[in-house]
Amino acid sequence: EEVKKRKEYFIQLLRSSDRSIRLSAWSNVIDLIDKGVLTPDDVKGEVEYLIQLLVSGKEAWNILNELFRRGVIADVKEFIKLLSHQDKNVREKAWDYTLKLIEKGVRESEFLNLLTFPDENVRVDAWLNVTALLNTGILTVEEVRKRKEYFLKLLESKDEEIRYKAW
Repeated sequence: EEVKKRKEYFIQLLRSSDRSIRLSAWSNVIDLIDKGVLTPDDVKGEVEYLIQLLVSGKEAWNILNELFRRGVIADVKEFIKLLSHQDKNVREKAWDYTLKLIEKGVRESEFLNLLTFPDENVRVDAWLNVTALLNTGILTVEEVRKRKEYFLKLLESKDEEIRYKAW
């Protein structure tokens, strides 16, 4: 009974509106899982609060590897949203985790959608990662070729940085 109450209290801390409390709680999840106090299933439902931390600052990214390793992040659909986030730094960090997402079972269609995404910044980031997606077998050359017009549009972009990145 006491252990259950403590778990519930800790889960509440993972949802805290205070960013520093929430970050501290998420940082402690790893130790609590390792010690058997929590299971990955205990916290999987709270990943949306972790995603908010990832968007709002860089500190939470440091614990992401360990959360992946322990199976806390199992539903990658929430994480995939970060690949099309408005903030360039968030997108870049999210792409750093692309291979981990693939290991967790991200379907090819989710990546294919990013290759044709309306926002040029999101699209160019996706195209910059095509080689890795091809090398891991998530995408096929044929699937990529079918979408090449979206890449070619990047080369003609009005935005100089987009054109530079595409080249």
